[in-house]
Amino acid sequence: MSFFLTLFINLLYLLMEYFAFPGIHFIFCYLGRAIFFAQIMSHAHTVFFNPGIPSMSLYLSDRVVDFILKNSEENKSVFNKYRICKKCNILIKLEDSIVHCEECGICLIGIFI
Repeated sequence: MSFFLTLFINLLYLLMEYFAFPGIHFIFCYLGRAIFFAQIMSHAHTVFFNPGIPSMSLYLSDRVVDFILKNSEENKSVFNKYRICKKCNILIKLEDSIVHCEECGICLIGIFI
């Protein structure tokens, strides 16, 4: 979508510059540059920042999950603050907004389903 918007703005820029209104073509020039800069920054944000995958320190082995689930009845006061995603084997605090995404097959931070 943004590619076509940029292409449209640049075509308008060329039309205004060469045919209709040579005095206002700078508006389309700056508008096209702003859209291009927004595209570059959006791409950089996508490439360089975490998409919401929890750190590897939260993942547990199968043995640890079995031990926790087996002993959760004895230590209810400790385990009332946490929950475990049974598909990912990840330890999650109850106040964290980490949810298992069925489409991705992993747990993600900040997804409100």
